[in-house]
Amino acid sequence: MIAGRGTPDQGPAHALKDENPALFDALIERLSAATIEYLSAQIEAGAECIKLFDSWAGSLGGEDFDRYAIRPTRRIITELKARHPGIPIIAFPREAGERYIGFHAATGADCVAIDNSVSPEWAAGNVQPAGCVQGNLAPGHLVTGGEDLVRETRRIVTAFAGGPHIFNLGHGITPDADPDNVTRMIEAVRGG
Repeated sequence: MIAGRGTPDQGPAHALKDENPALFDALIERLSAATIEYLSAQIEAGAECIKLFDSWAGSLGGEDFDRYAIRPTRRIITELKARHPGIPIIAFPREAGERYIGFHAATGADCVAIDNSVSPEWAAGNVQPAGCVQGNLAPGHLVTGGEDLVRETRRIVTAFAGGPHIFNLGHGITPDADPDNVTRMIEAVRGG
């Protein structure tokens, strides 16, 4: 939206945020309002659960994380829950690291998705006590497969066995993932 294409470090977005905070705040406001309308329409069309992705959360620090990750997420979740009571909402502040801690309470999310930049053991001890977590198998395991895939899948299931957990990848499936490895992962999740 700002750079005309995606960038690996969100540099143009950070530059706009720093150089013209009023414009950037207005943009975040507009994106938040549009997201509320879009997700509300998805729920009205039959979605039983939604997931809110924040792809740049990990590049934000300090007050910027609060201002541009937590506050918009909280606003979106609050409005959606007012319109659609009982709809489960998963929030994914990608690569938030230590900031995953407290994200449930700060935003009202029913579940916090975590990527594979944190260990499942760390997340089970620091994030899961506050509520459901989703994640966090490294997507590359679906490409390489083998015993590493089975071992990591079982490690994640075991780490999160003490509380609510939705098994998922730490980020999206890649085009080079082997469908047979997806089957093998599902079997490992189910205890096979």
